[in-house]
Amino acid sequence: MYISNLIFGTSTYKMPANAHHRHLYRGYLSGFLSLWLIIEFANCQILVPLTKAALSDCSNGIETFEKVTGIDLAAAEKIPLYSSSNTAITADCYNRCRASSSCSAFWIDYNANACFRLSSPKAIDGSHEVDFTRATSYYERLCLQGDICSKAWVTERVPGYELAGHDDVIIRSVNSKKRCSELCLTDKRLPCRSADYWESRKECRLSREDRRTQPGAFVKSSKEVEYIENTCIEPITAKERQCEWELMRGFEFPIVDFTSKAATLQECQKSCEKYGAFTCRSVTYDMVTGICSLSGSDMSTTSTQMLKSHDSKVYAQRVPCIDMALECNGETMIAKLKTHSPFYGKMYSSALSSDCEVLGHGKLMTTIEYPLSSCGVYKDTDGSFVGNLIVQQHPLIQKRGDAAFRLVCTFPETNRTLTQSLGFEKESESRLVEASSAHGPVLGIATSVINATAKSPSVVLKILDRNGNDVSGVSLGDELYFQIELEPTSAYGVFARDLIAKSGTNEEEITLLDSRGCPEDPAIFPHLKKIKDGSKSLKGRFEAFKFTNDAVVRFQVYLQFCRNECPPVKCDGELSHGRKRRALDIATNSSEKVIELQKEIIVSGPLDSSSKVQKGKKFESVHQIENGRVVCVPKNLLLAIIIGFCLFQIIIVFGCTVVVCQRGKERKLSEPTYRSADLYYGNRPSSIMNTLRSLHTLRD
Repeated sequence: MYISNLIFGTSTYKMPANAHHRHLYRGYLSGFLSLWLIIEFANCQILVPLTKAALSDCSNGIETFEKVTGIDLAAAEKIPLYSSSNTAITADCYNRCRASSSCSAFWIDYNANACFRLSSPKAIDGSHEVDFTRATSYYERLCLQGDICSKAWVTERVPGYELAGHDDVIIRSVNSKKRCSELCLTDKRLPCRSADYWESRKECRLSREDRRTQPGAFVKSSKEVEYIENTCIEPITAKERQCEWELMRGFEFPIVDFTSKAATLQECQKSCEKYGAFTCRSVTYDMVTGICSLSGSDMSTTSTQMLKSHDSKVYAQRVPCIDMALECNGETMIAKLKTHSPFYGKMYSSALSSDCEVLGHGKLMTTIEYPLSSCGVYKDTDGSFVGNLIVQQHPLIQKRGDAAFRLVCTFPETNRTLTQSLGFEKESESRLVEASSAHGPVLGIATSVINATAKSPSVVLKILDRNGNDVSGVSLGDELYFQIELEPTSAYGVFARDLIAKSGTNEEEITLLDSRGCPEDPAIFPHLKKIKDGSKSLKGRFEAFKFTNDAVVRFQVYLQFCRNECPPVKCDGELSHGRKRRALDIATNSSEKVIELQKEIIVSGPLDSSSKVQKGKKFESVHQIENGRVVCVPKNLLLAIIIGFCLFQIIIVFGCTVVVCQRGKERKLSEPTYRSADLYYGNRPSSIMNTLRSLHTLRD
């Protein structure tokens, strides 16, 4: 059975599924391997489906395509298929390839606006390096079994990547990634948004999350892993509210799959939300011509470096819906975040006050309350109260994918009834893009070159961008490289351990590499690898992050030199250039040397203008504290002192009690006992003597 699953236009034609209609089509189209017809009128493109004879290899399944973005192909493999100079070509390339029985896949170069076909599928796996800044897409023809949706491509695959830590269902003995795709597309136990396929283990790990709902978990992995995303499933939506959009004015996106006309940007966004041929994730709108360009890709699929400056255009991308409710009363505004998975991050105000933040405790509902007179809440000219809220997925650092919102409480002046209106404005990521081009603060930050002794090699710690340039001021989520450069002619090898990132005030820190040289959290910082075979320098790719209250991130790492080479340590199946603690202890007692390197960068994030004032205050307070007498005591020692002091007090009280009781007993034994009327009176001599004296007086 074959069902046509693509129309880049306003209507869709599907081939009847019953046997009678299939017989009629075979009769009319016998003798042809394929037949396709594109009819264009009034911005409409209709595709007549292929005959069953042309699809003999997929007689019991559904023919569709799989998409891989950022892959390059050798020139010898490219057979020209279609090109155009002024319109989107995805539909034409798709239709031409699907109409040809000899086209097993096609590849689009969006910069050249041309596509090429392949007679046999390209084995795209983890050995192929994915370049997220390359405006290309590879579409491979597949025959899938099961109840599959009728979109142009039903899965998107990223070789060498995984969604770490979000495995909901693990299925073993899965022989191919195609079968893993079928399992995710047809699973009824959960809404499967993505899957990780492990080739060596033959495991298919299904997840209800994807790289958009959990951007911090989408990390580079080994070559045997492939990330598969289900494009049939609809985006997560909030009840009675539409998804947010991120706007970047003055930019355009080169990957365009369909174009149409729209009167406004909002109308263009509506077209994207309602489009059915593929899952539309972003739009580029031309404010002058009204051209609305839809794309199945976005910044989660590619990189911010793909954006190109254009004064008259606006780039907008859909983001996962966040279920947020706002309650307003006469004194406070209360924001309630509802998540579909336990929340362990942080919610806080841009005022960066400890009284205006809430940490997640693994619940599905997290609430934060702002007084209308503090936490950065201000009264607008129209009488409404406005506050900023940042939802941070990690409890300590900001990463790409975190959300910033603007909360608005309106109190109509007509009757002073405490009504509310909720206004959410997603913090535009264009601020991050603009910040990357601006000059960062000058803090005297420079590359550190340290020589341990005259015989030790020169070592340089660098933070580089994708192009290999030194950086000091970057934007949140930028692709960076942590590089330790060693002289190539040196007789030493080097490995890194105890890498930590500190805030500029040294009040916050996070461990990136432990004492063995293994990553604490590979989603934040990866294993350090050699730059290339034969090189002694180390390199690790990570995304720029920052601390909540500070834009300064100071990296501190301990390096140890070994003669010739330093053997790597195995960390959860990955090799990292560190060594076990025992090896470090032995090395410390030997002639091998340990040095410390530091490097600082400035990371700009949402609402930086408000945070700079706070950072200035913090530096001043730290300076005042350092001028006073401050004693730092380890936590365990302080606890031992408190317990010892308490025990000492208990011993003193107990000793005093024993002494008092002993003296009381001795006093009782030394005092006489008096008898009167067969009764004994103890400890009352003074009373008896007074009675005797009274009797003697009466007798006289």
